[in-house]
Amino acid sequence: MCSLQTLPPEVLIEIFLNLPVNDCLKLSKSCKTMAEIANIDLLWEKKIQLDFGIKVNPKRSNDSKITSFPKKFYRYVLHRYGRLLGSWQLATFGHYGGLYQFVFDDWSLKLIEWSPPSQACNIKDPMRPIEFLKLTLKNDIATDSPKMEISLNNRNMYQDQTDGDLDDIIVSMSDADKMSIFLPSIKELDEEDQGLDDYHKMLVKFINFETGKSLETIEDFGHIELLEELSGGLRKFNVKMNCRKILGFHRLKNISSFNINSNSRQKPIPPGIFKGTYGAHGIEIIELKYPSLNVLEGIKLTGDPNIPINKVTFRADLSKAIVLSKEEQETADCESLISTMELSSFQCFDFESADQNSQSPVLQPFLVPRDARQRAKIEYEHCLYRFQGEGQVSPDNYSDPSFIPAHVIVFNCDTLGVLFLPLKSILTFSRVREDLSAVNFYECGANKCDY
Repeated sequence: MCSLQTLPPEVLIEIFLNLPVNDCLKLSKSCKTMAEIANIDLLWEKKIQLDFGIKVNPKRSNDSKITSFPKKFYRYVLHRYGRLLGSWQLATFGHYGGLYQFVFDDWSLKLIEWSPPSQACNIKDPMRPIEFLKLTLKNDIATDSPKMEISLNNRNMYQDQTDGDLDDIIVSMSDADKMSIFLPSIKELDEEDQGLDDYHKMLVKFINFETGKSLETIEDFGHIELLEELSGGLRKFNVKMNCRKILGFHRLKNISSFNINSNSRQKPIPPGIFKGTYGAHGIEIIELKYPSLNVLEGIKLTGDPNIPINKVTFRADLSKAIVLSKEEQETADCESLISTMELSSFQCFDFESADQNSQSPVLQPFLVPRDARQRAKIEYEHCLYRFQGEGQVSPDNYSDPSFIPAHVIVFNCDTLGVLFLPLKSILTFSRVREDLSAVNFYECGANKCDY
């Protein structure tokens, strides 16, 4: 009669790989042979990759003081928190939101905060990833039951708190798509001298990070023109200060990576995540998607008090493609483009057609209307497509939203512009090249940022 103990080790490893982790742990207690198999590092390294898509560094686990490190990392970290892997949207930051991603990096789970380039940078510059939170095993003692450590890595909004206050962190999931981070020991800002000094230091650092400026002290805010310029950043900072004790997140499902597949080539521009210029609000993040056959839509993943997160910022009607000659654009201004929208004759492209997909679009000339403000300098003299569309605008606090006429201009597969005609303003959007769907940080294609 054959028993499990008589099976070759490679077969036993395959059995373990196909069992849920709780069953693996139970089986490991059944006999000495199973216990020995269950302590093989290679087994757990493979199981980590099989169950979570994580590619581990065996050398790093061998450097640990903890015996059977991969097994214990799975048991005490991944088994409980592996569901956190993926992209998240900060939902408790008022109109602004935030883009986050839980990844595996160097035998830790890390929550990365993705910030766009500062206002002083080029829209094509890379995103700025900041390590916000880390979950790992304490590596200070060899033990059969190591403790998991949750640490707050980015403390720039918590400089007024003690280390002890920040050691108390609770990470929880109410369901598969909602996560919260609770810091119960966080104290209210002390309004005495030391508290105000900490507040000013945090404010200066925040404004510099957002705007690309190099202010040194609160006194540098001195003159009225600079205060007016920074008013949006000051408001954003105060909202962030008020929500730093409890952070609530919603999972971003089916978030598009930067990869362009064959199906996406059947569109005027592949869907994905883009950085966009929004004037005084700085650079914000949108998701470009196709909710229906002839509609291209931009949805805000980060927002502002005018158009907040998860709202449509613009949409294009793909059945209404416009072609304007160079001569027509040389004499056109935004008002004349509005008046001719109803009179225009439209081209219709069948982007689902195999014939259309096999042909390269004919470049058409592009000129910025002479009365339009450019949020970022547009250097393109040609575009692939121009569509009639609409952009959403609103007074403060999204109090009276409406859609106004717009042109949506596709320059290439990574860049588009939206001309808000009544506002005489053109916004530029550039594709995010970092992979926000990756499980391993090194696969995101990003360099860590200091804040």
